[in-house]
Amino acid sequence: MKATVISVLTVLAGFQLAAALPSTSKGASDLAARAQLGSKLCVSTNLSAGCETISNASGMMPGQCIALDSQLFDNVSSIAPLAGSWCTYFKAQGCQDTTSNGCGKFDANSPINDLTTVSPTNPSTKCEGNMDKKIRSFLCNYV
Repeated sequence: MKATVISVLTVLAGFQLAAALPSTSKGASDLAARAQLGSKLCVSTNLSAGCETISNASGMMPGQCIALDSQLFDNVSSIAPLAGSWCTYFKAQGCQDTTSNGCGKFDANSPINDLTTVSPTNPSTKCEGNMDKKIRSFLCNYV
């Protein structure tokens, strides 16, 4: 009888431990489903043709500078940061703003269907021009 009581207590203790632990596989897939990082970049307006999506699914890490390939380099006309991403697009290679007035980059967290309609981002000064066919590198972080 004593052995039976101990085994019932052991089973109950194991049940309490199992009930207290979250399912690691469910949590991991939920996180992956909502934690997108990256951007779609297209050589045409309206995200319609010549597009590439660079994302954490292909190994991109937060804050990692992505140099554009020959198809996209100075050819991008529309962009779409992935849901949950905040991206900065640069006119220079190496994710650096090399301009003297801080107007060598553009920040976005939603699609821009036509880069002729947006000016570089600098909260301290008004930037002239647009970002159409001027992007050479970019980086993204989670929103």
